Amino acid sequence: MDSSRSKDVLAPLGIKTPRARMPTAGSSRAKRIALVADKPLRFDVGGTIFKVAAATVFSLPEGVLAKIASQPRGIKEESGAFFVDRDPELFRIVLDALRDKTVYPLPPGITDER
Repeated sequence: MDSSRSKDVLAPLGIKTPRARMPTAGSSRAKRIALVADKPLRFDVGGTIFKVAAATVFSLPEGVLAKIASQPRGIKEESGAFFVDRDPELFRIVLDALRDKTVYPLPPGITDER
């Protein structure tokens, strides 16, 4: 694997890997996380709808997606999806990294300058 291609795909979204602190049990954020923990969340990313398990989103509780989803009002559209103004092709890579807890190299043709 080419080391120049193995960039951290979560870094552009502000997600620090591999460790993130869980909110304390009594915090309001922890309570909001618990409320949605068993429900899928919807993200509208560049016009593409992604349905994601809340456990996946909150697997990095200090990550950008967890922060978006845990806001009381969030950045929701009328459809109930959280709006993310990003490239859906790159978002798939981020979701795969969250689901598999692995940082993948960027696919050919995609640079970290995007």
